[in-house]
Amino acid sequence: MKLYYAATNDYADESSVGFANTWTVLAFANKRDRDRWVAAQTDLASRAIRKNDVKKYVDAPPPFSGLARVIDHGAAWCAAYRPAIGLVTVDQPGLGYTRLERA
Repeated sequence: MKLYYAATNDYADESSVGFANTWTVLAFANKRDRDRWVAAQTDLASRAIRKNDVKKYVDAPPPFSGLARVIDHGAAWCAAYRPAIGLVTVDQPGLGYTRLERA
């Protein structure tokens, strides 16, 4: 399944892109949903990104830790980022998370 990604910053607003370490990457099931979500945002930080750019916004997992970049499909953040299907984070693959394919 091909996914589309967008980056946003938790502290961004109409006049600022926020802080360098507060980026969030969202996964979308289709390009239309992603592009509509990005267009609806009013801050300066929200943008569509390519899969290869995810690593610029989400920290790399520590070597030999068994951790990976994964997509969290949890409900805790869903309402704020609808229609995104997941939030890209670093965690243990297979614990309810979808592993992000290598960029």
